[in-house]
Amino acid sequence: MATKKQSKKKLNPSKKDIQKMTEKQIINLLYKTIDKNRVPLVGVLGYLSMLNLGDFGPLKKGQKRVIKGLVRTSKQMLVNHSNILTIYKLYKSTPKISQKKK
Repeated sequence: MATKKQSKKKLNPSKKDIQKMTEKQIINLLYKTIDKNRVPLVGVLGYLSMLNLGDFGPLKKGQKRVIKGLVRTSKQMLVNHSNILTIYKLYKSTPKISQKKK
């Protein structure tokens, strides 16, 4: 069983640990992070949209402005997630060229 210090290190890798990561490890980390964040973001966006439409009652003008801003930002985040996932898929499908040693 991991100690508290080991668990913390795993959750918060040092700059040195990150610099040691290979390109493949970095790409996989980005993919996993984006994929895990996308699902709850869609749920949040759904609730924001319901608030914006007045499903939970009327909003004051200032509240409506804030909700619209949050909806816009959430949608942009989803576009960014989609772009990163597309880059990941392209990366995975690109043949790698290995250099031969002389």
